[in-house]
Amino acid sequence: MPRGSQLDRFLQRRGDRWQYVRRVPAMVADQDKRAPVIRSSLKTHDLAVARVMRDALEKADNDLWASFLCDEEESVALKRHTAAVRRAAALGFAYRPAAELEAKASWREMAERMEAILDSRTAHATEAVVLGAAPATSAPISQALRVYIEEIASSQLVTKSPQQRRKWRVIPERAVRNFIEIVGDKSIVDITRDDAHK
Repeated sequence: MPRGSQLDRFLQRRGDRWQYVRRVPAMVADQDKRAPVIRSSLKTHDLAVARVMRDALEKADNDLWASFLCDEEESVALKRHTAAVRRAAALGFAYRPAAELEAKASWREMAERMEAILDSRTAHATEAVVLGAAPATSAPISQALRVYIEEIASSQLVTKSPQQRRKWRVIPERAVRNFIEIVGDKSIVDITRDDAHK
């Protein structure tokens, strides 16, 4: 069980509201415009809600800083986008492309999105995601399985023994392998209904 100080890491009370306060690591300070210290209002007075939002922001910042340190350009772009999407989610918004926002979003939703990024310290990548301007990145189907196993289904695998995990992985791995043999290692956004019927 985490200690009290560890449980409330990066949280600071300001008036009756909580804010996320975190020092930018020195090795990425020249790349992160928010350096030396990130201060972001969580706009809540509920400590439990603040902890959930802090976790999302902490994960997004860790991913962003990892992308700064990574050498591969595609990996950096994907991690930056993922970090920005998580940051937008922490602000209470799901990523929607600009065209979809223009066609389907209400004036109220657009106003809320604009209000959320008015702070001059908002990262450009976050602004782009909140407004739907960030280009969507997509992984090939071969990487999708890894993401599914490590990030999405990891909570299901925690209680399984190593042998059960191996058995569990057989079916999705076979499905992906067969799909790649028939259709190829396509990007997820490029997969069509016809590909699925082959």
